[in-house]
Amino acid sequence: MNLLLTWVQSGWLPFGAVLFLWIEFAVLCRFSNAPGERFKLLLANVLAGSCLMAALGFALRGEALFLVLLFLSLALIAHIWDLVTRLRV
Repeated sequence: MNLLLTWVQSGWLPFGAVLFLWIEFAVLCRFSNAPGERFKLLLANVLAGSCLMAALGFALRGEALFLVLLFLSLALIAHIWDLVTRLRV
């Protein structure tokens, strides 16, 4: 429990979540019947989630507000890309 509390207090927990997200993404694509299609379908969603987690991590660490706003903006762009992709299907 101490390790988790340390990660939360240090602001590194969201970056650990990003790592887990990308490993999960790689595994899902690798073991899919159509890896290329799965990759295209999930990429925008993974990018949006990664950017949101990075923004949270930077905010928890007290980094420059510019980094938080940059990654929130990137998350919004990736989210719009994800919506456009899903609406086409």
